[in-house]
Amino acid sequence: MAMQDVWRMKELGWDDPLPDTMCSLWKSIFGNLRQLDTVSYPRCLKPNEVTGQSELHVFGDASAQAYGAVAYMSWPTSEGPHVQLVSAKARVAPLQQTTVPRLELMAALVASRLATTIVQEFKEKPSRVILWSDSQIVLHWIRADSLNFKAFVGVRIGEIQSTWNADHWRYVPTSLNVADDLSRGISVCELGGRWLHGPSFLHGPESQWPENIVKNTVSSELLERKKPKIIGMCSSVANVIVSERFSSWKKLLRVTAYCFRFLLRLKQRVIRKTAQIRVTEDSLQCEEIEHAERYWVKTVQLSLLDWETQYLDLAPFMENGIIRVGGRLRHTTALQYDEKHPILLPRGNHVSKLIMEDVHVKVAHAGQERTLGECQRKFWILRGRNLARYVVRNCVVCRKLRQPAHTTVMADLPPERLRPFSPPFSVTGVDLFGPFLLKYGRNKTTKAWGALFTCANVRAIHLEIVDGLSTQAFLHALRRFVSHHGWPDTIISDNGTSFVGAQKELRSLVVEGRKDIENFAVLHKVKWKFITPLSPHQGGLYESLIKQTKRALSVAIGQQVLSWNEMSTAFAEAECLLNSRPLGYTSSDPNNLQPLTPNHFLLGRATADIPQGPYQETKNLHKRFEFVQMLVQQFWKRFIREYMPTLMRRAKWRIQGRQLQVGDVVLLVDYNSSRGKWDLARIVEVFPGHDGVVRNVKVKTKNGQYQRSIQKCCLILEHYNS
Repeated sequence: MAMQDVWRMKELGWDDPLPDTMCSLWKSIFGNLRQLDTVSYPRCLKPNEVTGQSELHVFGDASAQAYGAVAYMSWPTSEGPHVQLVSAKARVAPLQQTTVPRLELMAALVASRLATTIVQEFKEKPSRVILWSDSQIVLHWIRADSLNFKAFVGVRIGEIQSTWNADHWRYVPTSLNVADDLSRGISVCELGGRWLHGPSFLHGPESQWPENIVKNTVSSELLERKKPKIIGMCSSVANVIVSERFSSWKKLLRVTAYCFRFLLRLKQRVIRKTAQIRVTEDSLQCEEIEHAERYWVKTVQLSLLDWETQYLDLAPFMENGIIRVGGRLRHTTALQYDEKHPILLPRGNHVSKLIMEDVHVKVAHAGQERTLGECQRKFWILRGRNLARYVVRNCVVCRKLRQPAHTTVMADLPPERLRPFSPPFSVTGVDLFGPFLLKYGRNKTTKAWGALFTCANVRAIHLEIVDGLSTQAFLHALRRFVSHHGWPDTIISDNGTSFVGAQKELRSLVVEGRKDIENFAVLHKVKWKFITPLSPHQGGLYESLIKQTKRALSVAIGQQVLSWNEMSTAFAEAECLLNSRPLGYTSSDPNNLQPLTPNHFLLGRATADIPQGPYQETKNLHKRFEFVQMLVQQFWKRFIREYMPTLMRRAKWRIQGRQLQVGDVVLLVDYNSSRGKWDLARIVEVFPGHDGVVRNVKVKTKNGQYQRSIQKCCLILEHYNS
């Protein structure tokens, strides 16, 4: 302890003298060391006259400066107990300040180790070992569980408890504790008193020993106990089989049945008992499938809260852990038990959806009502009609068989259709119709087609005969049309092979600079627009007129076979007839003007009849020109006022539904083959219009990529971006 005091004075060097107080302390220590020569202890611990077995008493104590333990052996003799000092161990307290209860615990640990060493080394073992401590806190710790304390206290208590039980420990007051002399220090002259022969109560009977009372010192104990960490955790028990990962009710039942078989075999291996379900067969048995079905029914029905009061109209009841529908058909004999009391299942559960899909497949993809009726023979799903409608609507097979073609809101009229005050046939739509037979020579016929050119604005038409579907034949018809009405600014057509070839040939001829089309291609350049393949509705400006032309020709010609000249005459008369049709509403009031016709823009009058005279003669040609211009302006004003408002209404396709997206799986409509042979395709590109609505897409099939309108696509599977 004196050495620790020196170390605590950090300002002292190796060669510095000690302070006066320390010098006097060390001088007294050295003086006591000289007196140790007069101190002696007997080496024999066992007296001559012994009447019984020995007892080992170990005392432990601690102070702020030191701690340790001292051991005594007690022998019973005829004159009384003979107590003799055996051994002592002392330790200085750590330099870092610590609590007195911890120092007392360290003293108890030294006492425990000292007692263990003495018992192991002595050949004649003591009959009883008693360890003494004057610390109520330490005695209480030794009687408690070491796991409840902090590491410093818990480790030392655990070592003490592993060596000596709590019954070996007793309480001794501080005044009677011999180890107190060890922790506080005594002089050499005091070594012959109780230090040598032990405390006075050991020389008397056990009834005179200090009372062994251990008080519960809660305040000091809590300082060394572990602080419990309160952790709140809510964990959900995850199912081994997740039903949402299955898309088939049968597969879910089979997987569940195999899992139950596996668990049953494990139980048989552990408890060595015969199972109720036979599992010797490799294939599943009916009992195993029914067991799996009952498991999923009970699992799903856990979500039915307050089913006894919430579904009073169904009168539900529970039988063998399964909720069934009571209903009003209890006394009928025409139905089976499952039909009279079907199993009640909640709506919105994935298992209910799997059951409805399985029933839908069993009834050969029947409609909504048939699927619902078959399902209710065993399962009563809440709001089952909505679920059946959802299953039928999203069934891939049913979509392939019944899904209509996709539609969206009708597009606005293109700018080419809305160009008043422009010359007729500035924007021209062209299409071919036919074939029909033409006779030549004697009893010879040949096929021919008709080419219809229509003005996109005033809806006037021009008919030409085409003697074949070749590019050259169509170019001749185009040149005859241009000779009559001039070269158009834009030509709109479908993707017929003759039109595509004509455009390619015209482009190649322009590049090569051929003299025969120099006037047409160089001086009169044309913008040729093609509609989407297999989309006749996009060419409605000429498709409707082809129908009227065919009707007029069939009435005029019938089944006759005409020559080229006769057919040319019939075409010219049909052309004049169709150009005389009214564009707007025809009024029955005689005071109203004549209805506006395409001939008003071509001939200046409604029909090809000779205009009525007499005409006012004038020598001023400028006035005559202004008069003609006024008539033309009047026609266009009437066109804007009477005809264009009729184009306002959308006849169909008024609602914009879900737009097709890249990744959607569609079925391509092909009216030339049965629906079962239509090709499946995936959309790889979309083409939004000016209003952002997708009306044309590019699809990829097993044969290649094609461009189609959405009216030729039946949506089968939607693509959802994750």
